[in-house]
Amino acid sequence: MTTRLLTSSDCWSLFSTDEFTHELEMTLVQYANGGIMEAPPQRVMLDSAPQGAAIVPMTATDITKGLFCTKVLVDHPQNRAKGLPAQRSTIALFSSQTGECLGLIDGYALTQLRTASMTLLATRTLANRGAQTLGIIGAGAAGTQTRNYAVQSVGTEPIAHLEQKSRTRHRIRT
Repeated sequence: MTTRLLTSSDCWSLFSTDEFTHELEMTLVQYANGGIMEAPPQRVMLDSAPQGAAIVPMTATDITKGLFCTKVLVDHPQNRAKGLPAQRSTIALFSSQTGECLGLIDGYALTQLRTASMTLLATRTLANRGAQTLGIIGAGAAGTQTRNYAVQSVGTEPIAHLEQKSRTRHRIRT
């Protein structure tokens, strides 16, 4: 079998908001029932890179599907000054039975989708029914995606007031 490569553009085209959020919800149920296990991430400083740069490898296993994955997050704070993303990630998906690499996935879109979907699920679960105000902290890539999701489909009642806070106020959209 050939390793499939997925770019962020591929990921955006493969998943609708509702589909991704539903799949994440099912994954969380599996996790709660012990079907998915993950190791705690460990931050490793990059001595050969500018100060503060680090990698954060993360692994998880889906026992029910016979899959495991590793996400490698590179945290490079100095990239902001260069106009580049401070964090980049790649996910590798493997078969548990054979160890074969099934896919390499650019993590940009998946990270945004996961963060926004997790926020949406938490909001749907924890918000008071009939709430008219929604607060979002952050206006980076994930915060913006979260805002888009929240405005679309927090619940059956429309949001009358959206309050978004960020250390970079110019990125907040009204």
